[in-house]
Formats: sequence, structure tokens, C-alpha cells
Amino acid sequence: RGEVVRTLKASGYRSGTQWANPCISPDGHHVAAGGADGGVFVWSLHDGALRVTLRGHDAAVATCAWGQSGLATADKNGVAILWSE
Repeated sequence: RGEVVRTLKASGYRSGTQWANPCISPDGHHVAAGGADGGVFVWSLHDGALRVTLRGHDAAVATCAWGQSGLATADKNGVAILWSE
């Protein structure tokens, strides 16, 4: 208990805020986190590989939440995006 299970990294990923708010997909297969450059980075929990970087924000992505309707993200300029599967 309390041990590191997996470390997720990507070239170019930096947290856009003083804290990070990653979220896990409902199926438990992916983790998403917002970046300082406005990208939303999505990793596989199976192998730790970066699967995709979603682009659509013009400011640092401050938060994300993954629910039944999909992945929602919000940036520091107050713009929220709901991403398709």
C-alpha cells in the first residue's frame, strides 16, 4: 500500500498550474492531464505510453474530469471542452 504503481511522462508535458488534476477514464484504462501549453495528454495505464495529445485550448489546462459523457477539460481562461471518444 502506498507504493508507486506507474509513472507517466511525456516529452513536452508540464503542469499548467501549481497543482495537477489528472483523471482516470471510467474503464480504468487511461489517465488524462492538462498541460501548460493547452494540450490534454492521455496515457495508457496498461503500458504507460502516451496515446494522444488533444489540442483545442489556448491556455493552460487546469482541470479534467472523465465521466459517462466523455472527457471534459477546462483551461485558465474559463473555456471548457467536452471531447469525443
